[in-house]
Formats: sequence, C-alpha cells, structure tokens
Amino acid sequence: MNFNDGVTVISGRSDELRAAARMLDGVGDGPCALFVEGEPGIGKTTLFDATVTEARERGFRVLRCRPSQSEVRLSHAGLIELLDGVDEGAVDALPVPQRRAMRVALRWDEPGDIPAEQQTICAALATMLRAKAGFGPLLVAIDDLHWLDDSSAQALEYAVRRLEGLPVAVLAAARSTEGNRPRPTERAISPVRVERMILGPLPEIDMGQMLADRFEGRITGRLAHRVAGLARGNPFTALEICRGIEAHGAPTEGEALPVPSDIQDVIARRLGDLSAATRAALLEAASTAKPTSSPLDPLSLVSAEQAGIVRVAPDGEVDFVHPLYQSAVYSAASLAERRAVHARLAERSTEIEERARHLALSVDGPNADAADALNLAAEAAESRGALDVAANLLERSWKTTPPDRPEAVVDRALLAAERFLRCGVLPEVDRIVNAVLPGLTGHLRGRALRLLGENHIWGATLPEAIPIFEEALLCFEDDPASAAPIHLGLSFTYFQAGLDPGAVMQHASLGLAKAESVGPGGPLAEALAVRATVGWLFGEGVDHDAIRRSVELDDGRRFVPVHLRPGPLRATLIGYTGEVAEAIEYLEREIDRSRLLGAMGDIPFLGLHLATMASWHGDLALTRRTGVEVARIMEEFGGGFAQVSGHLIQVTLFACDGDVEAARAAGIEAIGIAMEKGVGYSVAWIAGALGKMELSLGDHEAALRWLEPGLANIMVEQLPDPAALFYFPDAIEALIARGDLVRARSLLDPYEEKSISVGRTWTRAVSRRCRALLHSALGEMEEAAAEAAMSIAELQPEGLPVELGRSYLVLGQIERRRRQRSAARRALEEALTQFQAAGARIWEAKAREELDRSWSPREGATLTSSEEQMARLAAEGRTNPEIAARMVVSRRTVEATLSRVYKKLGVRSRTELARLRP
Repeated sequence: MNFNDGVTVISGRSDELRAAARMLDGVGDGPCALFVEGEPGIGKTTLFDATVTEARERGFRVLRCRPSQSEVRLSHAGLIELLDGVDEGAVDALPVPQRRAMRVALRWDEPGDIPAEQQTICAALATMLRAKAGFGPLLVAIDDLHWLDDSSAQALEYAVRRLEGLPVAVLAAARSTEGNRPRPTERAISPVRVERMILGPLPEIDMGQMLADRFEGRITGRLAHRVAGLARGNPFTALEICRGIEAHGAPTEGEALPVPSDIQDVIARRLGDLSAATRAALLEAASTAKPTSSPLDPLSLVSAEQAGIVRVAPDGEVDFVHPLYQSAVYSAASLAERRAVHARLAERSTEIEERARHLALSVDGPNADAADALNLAAEAAESRGALDVAANLLERSWKTTPPDRPEAVVDRALLAAERFLRCGVLPEVDRIVNAVLPGLTGHLRGRALRLLGENHIWGATLPEAIPIFEEALLCFEDDPASAAPIHLGLSFTYFQAGLDPGAVMQHASLGLAKAESVGPGGPLAEALAVRATVGWLFGEGVDHDAIRRSVELDDGRRFVPVHLRPGPLRATLIGYTGEVAEAIEYLEREIDRSRLLGAMGDIPFLGLHLATMASWHGDLALTRRTGVEVARIMEEFGGGFAQVSGHLIQVTLFACDGDVEAARAAGIEAIGIAMEKGVGYSVAWIAGALGKMELSLGDHEAALRWLEPGLANIMVEQLPDPAALFYFPDAIEALIARGDLVRARSLLDPYEEKSISVGRTWTRAVSRRCRALLHSALGEMEEAAAEAAMSIAELQPEGLPVELGRSYLVLGQIERRRRQRSAARRALEEALTQFQAAGARIWEAKAREELDRSWSPREGATLTSSEEQMARLAAEGRTNPEIAARMVVSRRTVEATLSRVYKKLGVRSRTELARLRP
C-alpha cells in the first residue's frame, strides 16, 4: 500500500497523509516529527497505521508501541514494547553500564544491590537508536502517547535529543489536550522540524464514501447520510452505528437510529452481543499490559476476532483493533469481575510491579499482601530510576496497608510524600502528610513536620515553614542526625525569606555541629555544604576544603532536598565566584538528571541559577530554554518558588531582548508574587535585574528607585561576599551618574576592599570600572583610563561578555573625553562586539550610539560641529535635501559644507566618506 492508495482508503484525510509523507521525506536532514491529536475515534490510529505501513514499504526500520491505560503506572512499559523483538545481541553490544541498565529496564535482569540509574537507561536507548539509524531511516512510532509511562517518555526524549543529523522520524498519536503544551519527545526536536496536527471531523461526503467502501454497498444512500450526520464526523462512531444496523436491522423511514450519545455506550452495546465466555476472555486481555491468548480458551476469542474487536497474532499476542475497545471492555465489567480477573493475573505474573498492581486491584480495602507487594514494587521502580512510578506505588501501598500496622502505614505515607516532593507534585505532599499527621508523636511526627516544612518552602508562603520546622526540632531533641537537616532547612528558609541574618548563620552552624556529632554517613555532607555557602554569603570567603569534603561524603542514596545537596551548592558557589563555565556545565547535567528521574521539583531551583549564569556568560539561548522549562513546571505543578523563578528569568530575557515594557511588567508581577509568598531575597534579585536594565537605558534615577531598597539593608562595615551583591556596582554607577560622588565612594571603597580580601576577581574588575567612572566624574582622566583598562584586563578571562563590554564602553567614553578618538573607537567597537555576542540588545544600542558620537574618520582632521553633523548624516546615506531639512539650512549650504568636509578628510565622494564611518 502507498499513500496514493491511502488517500482512497482513508477518505478525506489527504492533507494529513501528505503531512505524514513530508515527515518521512524529511529525515534526510535529521530528526523530524509528526504529532497527531484528536478526540477518541476520530481516526488517529488509522492514520498512524497507514503511516507505519508506508514507512516500512519505504525501507524504514520501525520501532512502535501502543501503550494502554493499564500500563501508565508501570515503569518502562512503553520502552519494553518499543524494543520488543530487538535482538538480544543489540543490547549486549552496549557498553557495560548501559547494557546492565537496559537489561534491568527490559526486565531481563533483576536490579541487584546497585540500582540502574534512569540516566544510564536513557543513554543506552540513545546508543541503540543511533546504531539503528546508522543503517538507514528509522521511525519511532507511539500510538496513544497520552498513556505512555513517564519513565519511557523520559528515555525517549533523552535519546531523540541526541540523534542530531541522523535519519529519524517520530510519529505519535494522542488524544487532544487543552492548550499547546509540548508532548513527550516533542521538546527533543527543533520546533521547525515538528509538525503538530489536530485531526478534525471527517467531511460528510468522505464519511459516506468510507461507509460505502467498508460495508460494500450494504450501507448506502440516505441511510449512510443519516449515519454520517449522527456520527458528527467521527469515523469510529459511524462504523459502530453501521455494525449495529447490520446486527439488528435497518430502521424504517422516520424511525430514529438507536445511537447513544456516548461512544463508550455504542461500543458496550456491540460487546453485549458477544458470549459471556468471549467477554470474560476479552476482560482478561484488557486487564493486562501485554495480553496473549495462551492462558485463554482459544475458541473464546474467535467470535471477538470475527467481530473485528481483536487481532490474535501467530505467536498468540492479543491486540485490540482500536484502543477504545480495550477501554470499553474494562469499563463494562463489574467491580467484582475486575477484581477476580486481577487476582488470577496476580497469581500468574512473575514481574514484581505488574504482580503488585494486579494484587492491589484484586482486593477490597486494606490487605497486607497487596501492600507489601506494592512496597516492594516501589523499591524496584525507584531502583530503575522511575521516581514518579515509585511515588504512586508507595501511595497505594500506604492506602492498602492494614491499620493494625500503624508504623508501616505512616512510614509508607511519608515515603510517598518524599517522592512526590521531589517530583514537584506539591499538593499530594500536603494531602498525604496532613492525612497522617494528627495523632503522631515523637520521631514520626518530626519526620512528617519536616516534609510539611519543605513543602511550604516550595509551594506555600515561605515564612510559614519556620514554625513547622521549629516544632519538628522539638521532636528530635535526642536525635542529632534528624535534627541537623531541619536546622539546615531553617537556615535556608530564613535566608530566602530575607529574615534575621543571625538566624541564618546560627542554624547553619547548629546543623553542622549536630551532623559532626553523628559523623560520616549521616547529614554531614549537606551540613558542610550549607555552612560553607552561608559563610560565603556573609563574607567569610569560600571554604574550598569544606565544599570538597561535602562532595566526597555525598553518596547520593539518601533523600536530600535540592537546596541542601552538596553538588548544586558547590555549583552555585563556583559559578557566582567566577568559574561560570564549569558551574553551567554541572547545572545543565543536574537538570538533565532531574528530568530523567522525574524529579521535576528540583528544576526551578537549579534552573534559576543556570539561567542567571547563562545570561552572564552570554548564552541567551540556554537562558531561554531553561526559562521555558521552568515556566512549564510552574504551569504544571505550581509552587511559589517556581513562580518567582520563572518570572525572574522572564525579566532577564525581556531586558536582554530590549523589550523594556514587558520586563517592567514581568518584574512588578514577580515582586508581587515574591512578597506574597515571602521570598524576600528574590525581591532584591528582581529589583537588581530591573535596575541594571534602567541603567542600560541611561535612566540612572529609575535605576536607583529599584536598587535603593537593597542598599538600605546593607551594613558596609559587615559587607557580605561581593559576588552575592551583584546589584552593588550598578547602584554605584547610578549614583555617580546622578553626581552623588561621596555616597558612591562610601559604597565602592568597602566593596572593592572586600573583593580583594576574598580574592574575587570579577567583582574586583567591576569595582575598577566603577572607580574609572568616579575618576572621570572628578576630571581625573588619566587615572580613569588606567582603571578602565585594568578592569578590561581582569575581565577578559572570566567569560562574562556583558560585563567586559560595559568596561570597554566606559573606556571608550573616557577616551572620547580625552580626545583620543581612535582609541575611543577601538574600545567602543570591542564593546559592540561583546554585546552582540551576548545578545544584550539595549547595551548594543548604547554602544552604537556612543560610536556615532565618537565619529571622526581621520586623525588630525578638524571639523566644526555643523560639519561633523553633516558628515555623519551623509555617511549614513542621507541625501542633500534630507540633510538640509534635518539641519534647517539650504541645499546650497549643505553642498558647500560637504565640499569643505571632503577636502579636510581627503575623500571625493559619499561612498568614501561612508567607508570612514565606524
């Protein structure tokens, strides 16, 4: 079959088939994708199957899967089906860690003592897809994408992202969703290589043709027209109506067609015509992830196959002709029938997650065996890197554990809450903890309160976490290992809320003291990292030994919130103190890992720092990608911290893009959210970004209105680390522009001294730029030029193009005032280059403006003010009449003036004049 035939077979879908053909044609230029969406029964599966057939006929290798609702909570269920039939040798050819991880994911091997990380499973899939695509075009096809389990979706997205340049097509069909949110794997392919299609109703004329073809003339004319009208363009509904007519006879003229409004009811009526034995066999097939006919009576499926409900492959695998049949079969069964079939399937199942699921669905109320099986299944899922699956299994284990095992009930509830917290599903954490908290005492109550406090940090009002943590501390007076992380959480909370700096340091120190009393193996790793971070923030410098030791002690096996983990804290420290490139590399890797684990709750914290550092580093594309991901998490999961982070990244991007009004609006909204959620520290951060933007626009008064509140809370005699006061140099520059030189010096002196004392190179370099501006304001031009030049020299190896461009800009302005026009031009051209590389459009415009002001094409040539202005306009390409109108003089005056200019500059035409313009 080819697509030309398909246009006839799939009546009315020629545009859609052409889109599928474009996708298959386009793989020569690298990965591309077609995502088909529509309501149930609209024809997605038919189009999907036709495209898969066409791909095979073109020589594509095809990997396909059709997930079902019964599989959505099973880790790597889609991956198992996708790789079904893959030669075992292809897996064994993988590098050793990938081979082991993939064999565990495919259930060929048990996880063992060392869990297979999801990232390794993803890397293994990427290796396998690259190998397959190396032999020719590859189609990855997923029907019913909305039922694809999260761990398989993460693996596919990771793998497809790494197939750049290879002939790979991704075809996916899914039920329509509200909005335009990207589907799994869609984010992995360049947007220009992705086509998204909403499958609409089939036109009535094409519906009639389809029915005539399918029923070979038995449904024609007026009856076909009536069916098409009632089906409202849904082919599946129309086919079911016609099958009902065939079974029960056509209605007489004027008699209504017996069609229920719900498509599920239509299918249920059809299933009702089957025997009880056939319906029982279909229910068993619909209740399992990968049904086969082997345990069923072969004759029981014959009538279902003849009725077009299932297909039975030669190997015995049972496949429902349409996913709606599977859903309808399961929904039509009574609760007792479903429990009975799940009990039988649990007895036969050898896979731990599937057995646990069947056991849980087979019982009514608490059941010790089912609860224990679910708990073991959660451990297995987590060992395979499927954190979200583990969270859901633990929740079901909690609900299924008998009440006569109260400690197990609470333990499983809190384990589920921990996993949901990492996944970013904050309402579930609140719901679960508050369900078990009443009546808890001692350590269990402290553990529950700690989770509730952590949830308040990310999801509710930040200061509300403080009393919750303080109550939790009372539960652990005799347990320093449990008390230490709560002290660390309090330190973070006080700092982020902008409350009581003394409490920030006190709790960080208490957390470290308690952790040291326990020794290695407890919370010592994170205590060292937090105390070092707080010490850095409060001006003690970076304790590199403590940070190194914390990373060495961190084994990654305990539940540690992202804001306390040694790796991310080390990255923020080194990034803000100068090693930006290394920090960016780590944070990108950590976000990738969080995404693969399903730990979406970690990404806003990591993403905020990554986006900020990327913008400093001049990588606006990375800032934008990170901002999009944080915004998606903010939309999907909510949470105050994610909201503030997302809006702050927006402010940064709008400011860099030069969209001033949008930046101001986003900043005001972000400040409002930060104040509502009690994230006080972020207010200064947001105001700093807006102040920098206003300064770039040349409005120093507007800049100071944003920056003043941050200055008011700083005691210069106890100055924090200069890198933490990122807005300080902008405030000093604005004060100098205002003419408030005394106050500017009173801030600059301690800032520069602190930069020198803690060895902070980039803040020292920025201090020199401020010092250059101060000298310039005082008329000390030689000193100003020297400071600006030293600022440039110190910034050049730091990888901060915007800051470097600003120092070049200041040097150019100083050299112009010194009448060193060639030197000014060179500095300003370099400033322009740096700003262009960083995508800093407002600063770029400022550099261009300064270049125009410094225009002097020939050293030693003396032009009057009017001559220079006319020369500049002529070099820009303005005609004599335009110049005359602009300067309010006659054309003859323009001609005479330009003649003098040409003579002074040694040029003969406008073209030569333009070449001299910088």
